[in-house]
Amino acid sequence: MATGSSIATNPFFGFQVTEKLSKTNHALWRAQILAAIRGARYEGHINGKTKAPDAEVVEKAADGTTVTNPNPAFETWYARDQ
Repeated sequence: MATGSSIATNPFFGFQVTEKLSKTNHALWRAQILAAIRGARYEGHINGKTKAPDAEVVEKAADGTTVTNPNPAFETWYARDQ
């Protein structure tokens, strides 16, 4: 059985787009789609305003050397962007 931490939540849960896009209803369809996208906080990923953080971070070790590690913020951003 899946635990609560392993279940991915759907950010569009609760949003229903009732209109299929046609030649005559673009304005209504667009309003419904944009409301769903903005409500799920994905607009920046679609229009490019949410920039990706660096994939790796460079940290200085105690002995003075530099170490490159994966950036957890990039992994989170990448998962949302998909």
